Amino acid sequence: MGNRSNSPRPPSPHAALALGVVFAAALCLGSCGGNGGSAAPGGTTPSGAASPSVDPGILGLWIDDRARLLQIFPDGTYATFAMNTADEELRRQEITVNERGEPVMPSVLRDAGWVVEDGKLTAWRLVQKKEGLERVAARSYRHLAAEEWRHYRQTAAVRFVRHGDLDEIVAAEASGIDFAQLGFDALAVAAEHGRREILDHLVDRGLDLAASGAAAAAMARGDAALLAHVLDLGFPLQQVLPTAEADRGSYGDDVWALLIERGYRFGDAVPVPVLGASHPRAGSLLVERGIYTDRRLLSAVAAAGRTDLIDKVLADHPMLAERPDLLYSTGVVAAIETGQLTALEKLVALGAPLDQRFGQQSTLTRAVAAGHTDVVGYLLAAGLDPNQADGRNRTPLDAAIAADCAPAVFELLFEKGAEPAARHLVAIDRAMKVNQATVKALFEQRLGR
Repeated sequence: MGNRSNSPRPPSPHAALALGVVFAAALCLGSCGGNGGSAAPGGTTPSGAASPSVDPGILGLWIDDRARLLQIFPDGTYATFAMNTADEELRRQEITVNERGEPVMPSVLRDAGWVVEDGKLTAWRLVQKKEGLERVAARSYRHLAAEEWRHYRQTAAVRFVRHGDLDEIVAAEASGIDFAQLGFDALAVAAEHGRREILDHLVDRGLDLAASGAAAAAMARGDAALLAHVLDLGFPLQQVLPTAEADRGSYGDDVWALLIERGYRFGDAVPVPVLGASHPRAGSLLVERGIYTDRRLLSAVAAAGRTDLIDKVLADHPMLAERPDLLYSTGVVAAIETGQLTALEKLVALGAPLDQRFGQQSTLTRAVAAGHTDVVGYLLAAGLDPNQADGRNRTPLDAAIAADCAPAVFELLFEKGAEPAARHLVAIDRAMKVNQATVKALFEQRLGR
């Protein structure tokens, strides 16, 4: 990885003393090489200089106004980066040696409290000068240091996965980091951030996909294509859903449709949201394949415009044909809100009423608010009153202004006798953005201004 800006700053004494971190890493020339044996003094860095003998991995941590991590790599380079900054700057630089084969102390290491003694690169610990703390730190220093390295190594690994940095992941693995043993679900993090390439790599490296949260993360994103990829990698289909019923149904229509297409078995019940108008594809698949039957699925098939499936739902639930109020609340409302005119016509032909309210909205104010011009025209042609107020005392003109409807909707209402008022001009200035000028001109013309 190339160098980046913002080189690390030297630690402040107060911040350094506040943490009390020690890690003595003797990088002994000829005695502690990265391959477990003696490192030849004649090794080279990428620039051609002789390479010091180093053990790979995270070798040092220090504190200034930002926590920083030092990692030394087998190729004779080192990286430092801040752990709690927005940009998380990472710099990778070379460790060089002098003519005697000793490590040359980079300023960033020197400022961090590292020194060269007898050819060894050594970190000296800092402890807070409070009663008892120095003694405890001295006794349990190695254990505490190991915990610190585990935490910061995990943080670095999460960052590489989250950012999709495959080169750094490969380099980390080459230095001995096992992404399956870092205490976090690397596959779930990769899926959470949509990193397919990282998912593929980690699965190839042997991480247990079935034991991960990768499928749940893909579902939480509402990303059906990513979920399909996770399933194609081998995630068991019947394990994709969380156990908490409250979490189900919030993943989006495409995700549920994918699961149904793949043959997911729902068991005793289908999550309620999948039955409604917000899941037209998934609900229609349930009806079409005979997987599940419920009168509420009329909303889904109406929202999908599937007139053939409307007949199937009514055949499964004949009581709907005997309850016009249910035809309206379950089917008509869904067709109006999604602009499915053919489904609306089918439901009306089956006996569904139009001059109804559902909640506070009338049929016409609901249609106007949805902004589907053809549906508004159909309802006006069917005889609905363009001046009738709904339960909120809003006329269709009020609803159209609030929804910033296209001029064509207002023209349809005016043609059928909608009555403009001076108050509408104020509402247009306040509520409309996209169509404000054109619609205001229509009102002024009607008001004779």
